[in-house]
Amino acid sequence: MAAPVFRTASTITGSTSPVNLTAPASIANGDLLVACESGDLAASESMTYGLSGFTPLLSYTRSSASAAGTDLQLWYKIASGEGASYDFTIDHGNLTAVGMVRIDGHDGADPFDVSSILGYDDGTEALIQSINQTVVDCLVLGFTSWDASKTITTLPGGWAEAYHADVSGHDQDCIYKTQAAAGATGVAQYNLSSAAPYTSAVVVVQPPQAA
Repeated sequence: MAAPVFRTASTITGSTSPVNLTAPASIANGDLLVACESGDLAASESMTYGLSGFTPLLSYTRSSASAAGTDLQLWYKIASGEGASYDFTIDHGNLTAVGMVRIDGHDGADPFDVSSILGYDDGTEALIQSINQTVVDCLVLGFTSWDASKTITTLPGGWAEAYHADVSGHDQDCIYKTQAAAGATGVAQYNLSSAAPYTSAVVVVQPPQAA
């Protein structure tokens, strides 16, 4: 069985609602679209995000319950008659990054095996947490957003970059790999210019499963 395949991605940054994202190239009906929105947060501040027509995948999560930092929220959709762009909404004018990946070869009825989202404010550099994949031949997606203008020195080993969105003071990055065997996906450790608060998500996309 072949693993699902990452095909194309698109990103945009902004601070005025809506943030209008051009659709990833070459979307066909039945493709899996995974969308991510993140923002730069002051202390005790939370954003409210919206994306019409998509299903929530991972709920709004911030790097700290109260300290300044960043956040992340994910949605998904099985493509059907898609338009040229998507409006991501924000409830106030913070630095915001949005991204979307296009995937094929997934299970059309149940695209995901497992997923997780966590916030980190522990003085470390960004990572994608490990999760236990339960089926074979999956595509593993890692999404992270970090605070305070930190640049990437090296990407996590064994992963490829789907996209990187950089708006002054805030970054969002998506990486991916395939994993044949069930088991831990492993921690994906970024090497950044220095540590900063961050929020990370891991999403395991599964191939078609037996009925």
